[in-house]
Amino acid sequence: MDLIKFDIRFIKRAGIFFTCAAFVLSIFTDYNPIENDSLLKFITFGFVCCVILYTIDIARNIINDGIAEQDHQRDEELRRKHRDHQAKKREEEQAQRRDEEEQTRRYTSVSAEVQMCFDIFKLPYDATFDDVKKKYRTMIKFYHPDRHSANDNVKAYANKKAQALNNAFDILKKEHFLET
Repeated sequence: MDLIKFDIRFIKRAGIFFTCAAFVLSIFTDYNPIENDSLLKFITFGFVCCVILYTIDIARNIINDGIAEQDHQRDEELRRKHRDHQAKKREEEQAQRRDEEEQTRRYTSVSAEVQMCFDIFKLPYDATFDDVKKKYRTMIKFYHPDRHSANDNVKAYANKKAQALNNAFDILKKEHFLET
């Protein structure tokens, strides 16, 4: 590209030089364009070369300015997308942090007695009432004393376990799920 610029600059200067030289030569000599038109052709050729090369130079500058404007617009678009992406990422991180804080607050707000009740049902502390009710029904069916009438030790254990399930369910129903 530098070689092309050098060539164009050289040709422009040469065209200007030859045009000026021919013009000066025609002034200081008794030049009659009607008699000798080779000098006129030389002057015209130099002038046309200069005009063409200046036109090419102007067109190249306009194209370069257009390319620079497109590059600037593309860079602005990329910067805007990057800012939007960073803002979205920050919002997602903040939302995740809020969710984690809410989860922690929910776990720490549960009393020790309620935590023990959830542990009896082997459920997480953020379980819904429907989850607790479903787990209660399946466990109470399994530990119901009438199902274990064959052995007195097993029947006594099932009776204790059923009472613990009933108490835990009542505590959760009255204390925990009425608050939320």
